[in-house]
Amino acid sequence: MADTDVFRTFCHISEYGETGYEHLHRMIATSAPLVLWSPSSRLLESPRCRVTDADFVRHVEQGRIRIVGREPWLLDRSFRDGHQWSGAGWRTEVDDAVRSIARDDASRPLAERRVVVAPDEQGSVRATEHVELHPEVVDTLHAALTGPTSGSFPVGVVEHAGRFRDSPRDLATDVLRHAYNHLDALTLSGGEAPFYLSPRESRFHDLLSTLHGDAPRATPDLPDQALLTDLTEQVLDLLGRLEAAGRAPLTGFAEGEGRDLLARWLSGVCATVRSGAATEGVLLRTLQADFDAGRLRNDWRDLVRGPDGVLTGGGLGLVAAEAMAQQVDVFVGLGMATGAISVARGLLQHLGHVAAPYENASQWPFLYAFGKRASGRRRAALAQVLDLLA
Repeated sequence: MADTDVFRTFCHISEYGETGYEHLHRMIATSAPLVLWSPSSRLLESPRCRVTDADFVRHVEQGRIRIVGREPWLLDRSFRDGHQWSGAGWRTEVDDAVRSIARDDASRPLAERRVVVAPDEQGSVRATEHVELHPEVVDTLHAALTGPTSGSFPVGVVEHAGRFRDSPRDLATDVLRHAYNHLDALTLSGGEAPFYLSPRESRFHDLLSTLHGDAPRATPDLPDQALLTDLTEQVLDLLGRLEAAGRAPLTGFAEGEGRDLLARWLSGVCATVRSGAATEGVLLRTLQADFDAGRLRNDWRDLVRGPDGVLTGGGLGLVAAEAMAQQVDVFVGLGMATGAISVARGLLQHLGHVAAPYENASQWPFLYAFGKRASGRRRAALAQVLDLLA
């Protein structure tokens, strides 16, 4: 069953090499669904990639990851194995499954397909036409991508352009071809927001924006590519800090309620940015506001005092939390007074040994960091993370 759209994102993941796959688990966690252009099963083997082959295939089967690519990439093993790029090689464990899903979904409506075979590229024709109409772009692109400023642009773009260093017109045509195809891929994905994992990518889009009016430009609703890059950096940094604080297994988060909660939360943040809100630190500001608004349903003082302000439950007091955690069910079995049981369980909730209702705030940070919903102990740990980020 395909995943329900909540916050559809897009990434041209292999453009970033191993870095893209290092962040794959975070992109999955923040998206519902994540759309990937022509992913590489070879790069899934990267040392820092935390998504296993089995996890990746299951995410595709269940619609958390959608894949878009040209027919040779998705269906033709000989094409992949004969490709000059080392990351193109076919791996049976992943690519056979993706090909099977593509064939199974071919008759479904486009929006329901988990793997989409994209139409033949149009970028080559459009790029050739653009260069013929606006020959001045030849010198602009050649100077930018082969001169002293070339280090400011994506490595893949610069390396590819370098093949045409001695033929400026061919360089400009090839760069524009890839840019048009990237834009078509983003449009076909239906993504609400693309992941830009490097500031160099936004600089490349800025370069394209200086060209004549019909040059290729990405057109998401966010104001510009630099803001998208900034938001991506904030997302990845925040999730990395939460991972370090909690060290919870992330497969459960991606397959549980946490991913949906986080995707909705991020969709809301993006909506505020579209309305003109400042992006600098926007994720941390929003999370801190949610955290400050949240409250465990009862403060511990409320738990150990009755409505008259006196101790209840036979003067229960602050018993050692671990001992109480071991004994609370015994207390119930022995038939202790209802008030004392309520106090004991409530105090355990506050101290973090029993799950507690947490009101007026998002649960996703707790689920991501700790694999569990909020408690007093986990709230204190999350507060430390937010203090370090402030």
